[in-house]
Amino acid sequence: YSLPQDLSNASVPCAVMTAKSDTLHGLDKVLDIVDRLPNAVLIEVPSNQYAHEADVLAEIEEFQSSIGN
Repeated sequence: YSLPQDLSNASVPCAVMTAKSDTLHGLDKVLDIVDRLPNAVLIEVPSNQYAHEADVLAEIEEFQSSIGN
């Protein structure tokens, strides 16, 4: 993936999900994206596999509730 360096124009709240076990997307890169996005929230999940399972909907719904949607 590639992202522009300047993400400051993002006008909607964003959630960035990561798992500490993720070796493809290092935590330092994830934190950099969160830092560059205004109103970004980091969601840490137990594993990469969990991020692809239905149980992850609880974290997504919690984020949505926090932004009023």
